[in-house]
Amino acid sequence: MNTPAPSADPQRSSLHPQPQIKPGTVAQRVVRVSKPLPQQPAASAAEGLRLSKVVMGMASCSRMEAERLIEAGRVQVNGEICQDVPRRIQPQQRVEILGTGPAVALAAVTVLLHKPAAMSQAQWMEHLTLAHHHATGRSEQTLLKKHLQHLHCVAPLEVAASGLVVLTQHKGVARVFQEPLGLEHELMAEVQGSVLPAQLQHLHQPPSSREDVPWPTYIKASISHQTPKITRLRLAIKGYQVGDTLDLCQQAGLHLQHLVRIRIGRISLKHLPEGQWRFLLDYERF
Repeated sequence: MNTPAPSADPQRSSLHPQPQIKPGTVAQRVVRVSKPLPQQPAASAAEGLRLSKVVMGMASCSRMEAERLIEAGRVQVNGEICQDVPRRIQPQQRVEILGTGPAVALAAVTVLLHKPAAMSQAQWMEHLTLAHHHATGRSEQTLLKKHLQHLHCVAPLEVAASGLVVLTQHKGVARVFQEPLGLEHELMAEVQGSVLPAQLQHLHQPPSSREDVPWPTYIKASISHQTPKITRLRLAIKGYQVGDTLDLCQQAGLHLQHLVRIRIGRISLKHLPEGQWRFLLDYERF
């Protein structure tokens, strides 16, 4: 009869005789609960034990695996999810681990935000909360604290404009936005009054006088709706940068009143309400 192999750490095993985490289906209930913490020296008792160290003992896992469990939102302290790896735990606090399988490293995410007009870039990150999350029903992705770290905006917008803004942790997505030819941005621009044929032609021929910022590589403009008071223009621009639409309108003698970006590449604002955000799904590509 085979005998089980001895624990690699007899002292830790004796303090927390919990089963090893094994791969499998993640349960939706608590499966491991912390026991009273071991006696600590008086000097360190007030500080408590680091949460990751408590989880290491409970799950008999490495520090990296313990930190992944915490970052994945699978650790509760006194009944509340805790994603703070360095948090200190006191003996009277109850620590619980949700699920039975080991946690894997969190994948990089891309966030799509329908920015309202007048929202500054400093306010974007404050807006990325569960209260403004638009669930698509096609993804079980949950907003975690680590998803908000190292988010880089690859498709900003003017403060006065509204529409699609893209923030990403994914290096591959960031590279797509840095390609020389650039993705096609579709924008709806509302200008004052009617647009003459000559003015529309000017939108296709940006002047060469702007030297500080390069002009887009491709511009196509068409009239979507026109009245004597306002005209809505549909602009398809490759290599779009903040300020391009305003410059195009000014050189054509048009007064820009409002701007909305409705699409970048193959990703559009469809079904994403203003002021809400969602994750880019695994199968979606710009």
